[in-house]
Amino acid sequence: MNECVNYFKSLPGFKRFMSELRKKYEKYGKFSGLVKISNITDIEKRDLEKFFGENYKLGSNVRISIKMFNKKMANTKFSSCSLYDLVREYYGIDEILTKNEKKHLMEDAYVDYLNDTLNKIKDSDFRDYLAYVVQGGSNTSRIIRKRYKSDKMYFRDMLFKMDLLFCNIPKVATSIPMFASITGNPHFLDFNTSSGALFIRFLSEMKEKRVNSLEDKLKLLESINVYNDTLSNQTLTYNLLGNGALEEFNKLGPVSLNLDNIGCLDKIYGIGNKIFVFENPSMLNYFKGKNVSIIITSGMPNLSFYKLMEKIDEGTSVYYNGDYDPEGLVIANKIKLMFPKVELFCYSEKDYNRTVPSEEIYKSRMHKLDGVNSFSLNHVKWAIMEKGLAGYQENNVKSIEKFIDKKMI
Repeated sequence: MNECVNYFKSLPGFKRFMSELRKKYEKYGKFSGLVKISNITDIEKRDLEKFFGENYKLGSNVRISIKMFNKKMANTKFSSCSLYDLVREYYGIDEILTKNEKKHLMEDAYVDYLNDTLNKIKDSDFRDYLAYVVQGGSNTSRIIRKRYKSDKMYFRDMLFKMDLLFCNIPKVATSIPMFASITGNPHFLDFNTSSGALFIRFLSEMKEKRVNSLEDKLKLLESINVYNDTLSNQTLTYNLLGNGALEEFNKLGPVSLNLDNIGCLDKIYGIGNKIFVFENPSMLNYFKGKNVSIIITSGMPNLSFYKLMEKIDEGTSVYYNGDYDPEGLVIANKIKLMFPKVELFCYSEKDYNRTVPSEEIYKSRMHKLDGVNSFSLNHVKWAIMEKGLAGYQENNVKSIEKFIDKKMI
């Protein structure tokens, strides 16, 4: 058999022929019918003519019966070689699986994956719910299968983190980021993330509540003592200067401006003609004692944020810093693209390393970096791609504070 396999491997013109033989078996579970090779090349013409003793026209579409191939094989020293073993050893595989066999194997692997995952889920209600869902034909069961096919390791990790949340439902009022921090990532439950969307879906079905709007999501989370930090179409601000009404608001401390509020404003200024924009509300808590102007995007910027940015006076410089993960860089890149005058700061490789990155970034998230093309983000982008770990701006707050102090001198 080895001599037979080596013979056909020595004929490069048989490469497509052997591929079609394999496809035949995978589709039908047997070798029969015709092998079709379109637009044959010069090498294929040479090797096929040598073996079959036929004349083929260069560039033509050739149809060769498998019966004819077997007949030619019978008249060679390879007559004892079975076609199945020839194709199998040609490709160096233990067996040629038909499409149905592959389908059954994939299904068995999926069932084993689910059983192994469910056996490790600790919260009994969550485990029972998942077991019920995967047995049905609902959209949620299809979503679970799709997530498994996309990245089964990342999906399993996501389920285990959700299990951790269900095992630790708070007994007192808790903010979404604080609750999500149980997973090691305060943004795990952000509504614009796949993990946040799936958690809401799971929770709504477990509680048998319909969720059609942002308000529905907030009410659903409130049912487990989890509350949102900001409201829809509002942007959290601090010490912004502008209309008299805005400065009156500032006396109260941090102010959430909605679209109606922003529409009533003229030009907006910053103290010292500078405004610092951050991704996370926790940064405002840290800096609100400073005499600086701050805007918080609270994750992915909403419409109110963009309207607010449009109101900023041209003489006011704007600086932005966010998280050191794919989603954070996407936000920074988008802000820079929409508002070129914004300066992205503390995005060096050193800043990234100061966050002590520890959370693994799975490939289904890493591809988001492909769209990050701002020059200011290149160093941190490549550092993230190299380490495959996420860092958060809260862990780099000292360097951010030094930058602010220097700008405010």
